[in-house]
Amino acid sequence: MLQTGGPLGIWTWLLVGVGQLAVALVLATLAARIPLTGSVYQWGTRLANPSVGWLLGWLSFAYLSILTIAVDVTLASEVLPVLLGYESTTLNGQIGTLVILVVQALLIALSTRITALINSWAVAAELIGGALLAVALLTVVLLTGEGNASNLVAYGAADKAGYFGIIPAGAFMLSILLGAFTNTGFESAANLAEETHEPHIVVPRAMWSSTLIATLLGFLFLVALTISIDNIPRVTNSATPVADIITDSLGNIGGIFFLVFVAIAQFACGLIIFITGVRLTWALSRDRRFPGHQLWSRVNPTTDTPVLATALVFGLGIILLFLINSLPALISASVLVPALIYVGILLVYLFTRRQQAELDATEDEQQRRERFSLGRWEMPVLTLAFVWLALEVWVLIGPQFRTAQLYLLGMVVVGLVYYGFMRIRNPETLQHTQSTGPEDAERQGDRE
Repeated sequence: MLQTGGPLGIWTWLLVGVGQLAVALVLATLAARIPLTGSVYQWGTRLANPSVGWLLGWLSFAYLSILTIAVDVTLASEVLPVLLGYESTTLNGQIGTLVILVVQALLIALSTRITALINSWAVAAELIGGALLAVALLTVVLLTGEGNASNLVAYGAADKAGYFGIIPAGAFMLSILLGAFTNTGFESAANLAEETHEPHIVVPRAMWSSTLIATLLGFLFLVALTISIDNIPRVTNSATPVADIITDSLGNIGGIFFLVFVAIAQFACGLIIFITGVRLTWALSRDRRFPGHQLWSRVNPTTDTPVLATALVFGLGIILLFLINSLPALISASVLVPALIYVGILLVYLFTRRQQAELDATEDEQQRRERFSLGRWEMPVLTLAFVWLALEVWVLIGPQFRTAQLYLLGMVVVGLVYYGFMRIRNPETLQHTQSTGPEDAERQGDRE
């Protein structure tokens, strides 16, 4: 972001936070109504039709596959080089990412409980570590006077000409990639709904609250980080800018201490995205709507996990790791694909509001009180979400994001080919909603 929008670009974080919160609030209402593994796939299937649901599910698979790699590459190329003392090169980043993927895949395949436990610890570490790191950086600035508040409005290496442009998108608008990449994945909680107690209450709260917390704490951290920069050109040209700023401000020992928190948080983030991709693959396979579903729907009787689905997502991750060896390309693809998914599911939400109201009328009063709802704020929030997504997509259709666009196009083509195959060979799989909950999962999912 420093090379694209300079330090001033951090202010787009608030714009992204408001927009993503609006999207999360709308999706939270769907998660409350349909708490099933597969999130947008299940919502599209039940509110529109199986074809719409399948398309959203396939795009989600494409998104989660690329996002896992983008998060792990960020960890392997920007944090671990400082912690482990290796040079941040493309090859070293790929090797480090491969090791991370292996560890994550083993954790997911061996035990859901262990994975959930690690994720819970890591979330706590992320919140506590992030807050403490921001406070530590600001404290050092106040005590030493070495910080510079003017960094918050500095252009840095960014071109001032057309900086705030919208048509075409200027450097400031391009800076939304940082927030859109980081402050996302709130629908992951919905993908674990069938493994959650009282998901119609817990999952929606987790979705909107995590987005709000990420917005507030993330912006505090960015402000502290930006003020702490002592040499903007040097940090801008660094392969590990965040790590450099932290160690410059807190010293090697203090910097390494907090970088451990950052590494744990990023590892857990990649882990939860990985497991979400596995659960989605399994859900689509459970309903016989995924290539090779006979294999990926199997659940290992010893570990009680979809081991083969985990191996599939791992294998695709390795291919993407070496096929798209640019972190900016990985990040832009990780932002473009979900933006289109959110547009799709929000359109489904908009055009099925009457159907949802009819479903709500069949519930008793206690259920309606417990379930998350936007009430009279529904249309204002939905409108805000659409405006934000339109802006995000506009930025990402620029020529500098060609790799992301080609990845999206490639996955859409593969998906349409398989959709055509299903239509011709097994049309019955797209004629009903298939599984309805955990009890069906156990009945339909084959055992290895």
